[in-house]
Amino acid sequence: MLGTSFLYIGAVDPLQCSDFEMAKLFSHHDRFHVHAVLGFSALLHMFYRLGVFLLYGEDTFAPGYWTFLSLMLHALLHVSSFQFVLPKQRNWAKPMIWNEARVHNAIFTYRHLIGVALATWAPEFWWRKPTFWSYALKVALALLTCLAADVTTAKLGCTMKRTTNAMPYPKETTSSLMALAKLFYAKSQFNATATALYGTPMIAFGSVFPLEIAVFLMTLIRKGILDSHHYHMIYASSLALAYPVILIVVFSSDPQVSETAWCGMLTAGLSTSLRLEYGWNKYVMWPVAIICGAAAAKISAAFVDIRILAFIGLASAFWDTGSKFWKARRTELLERVENQAVDTTDQGFEKDAAETEDTDAVSSKSE
Repeated sequence: MLGTSFLYIGAVDPLQCSDFEMAKLFSHHDRFHVHAVLGFSALLHMFYRLGVFLLYGEDTFAPGYWTFLSLMLHALLHVSSFQFVLPKQRNWAKPMIWNEARVHNAIFTYRHLIGVALATWAPEFWWRKPTFWSYALKVALALLTCLAADVTTAKLGCTMKRTTNAMPYPKETTSSLMALAKLFYAKSQFNATATALYGTPMIAFGSVFPLEIAVFLMTLIRKGILDSHHYHMIYASSLALAYPVILIVVFSSDPQVSETAWCGMLTAGLSTSLRLEYGWNKYVMWPVAIICGAAAAKISAAFVDIRILAFIGLASAFWDTGSKFWKARRTELLERVENQAVDTTDQGFEKDAAETEDTDAVSSKSE
């Protein structure tokens, strides 16, 4: 699924980005600009963590005040967001922030912050040498997150049109490209949960970036700074960042680091299959995926170099998504060419009809 970092939905003129009104980001509703300061600080923090990891392969999370304060920064960011009054109903024309999405985003982000904290301060218990209670806590974290999201949807949203599967797209987006985007977004949700449960601090933190950038983009759209084209391109690219992070972790010199990443990959793949292909109830699916994913990782690691298996898995995901993407783009281009040809033909008929009418009018006058 790495290939969707180049996901293209609609056409965007880069020159349109030159007239952004950044002043709109600072609202009088944000008392003392606390939320804005926290938001920009969180963004810089994510760029720092991801940048160092992608460039040097260094996981900068370590027990101490700096890690604690950096995690609290993201936790307080979501707390401060509740000072704003948002619409109860979502906008079906554009991906704008609304009440249900805000609560969901906070729930999922806290899931990852808990995963980072456990991976940082209790590495032996959480991912290096997990015990029965480690797996029990992983199952509890997954199910409590699902429960909190379901309660939020029941009170604030719609059970049929969920946050991701009913996301608005640009009008010119073809059905094939829209279906591919929805599938990628859905798979990324399972991957995100798996990284929170099975991962080093950096793996668990990697999914915080797309979660928080999504609501930021929705806010920019609500303020008229961006449109849906920008949202889907930036959001899809942020989701794809998880894959180079996992790849770096898999090829770590520490075998336990590689094994926990492989365990997360298997859990993500199994949960995606059970839920999307077989329609399992998520409260049954997650315990099965968490336990079976760990067992499969242990068994396969005893016989094969898991780095080879992980590379094959990532390469196949890249090929699968990439081929589907280019097929969807080809279909989109063909449809555009056909539509242009039809428009040209119609214009030709209209021109011929107009010329015929003019000729008849001249003939009648001459008579």
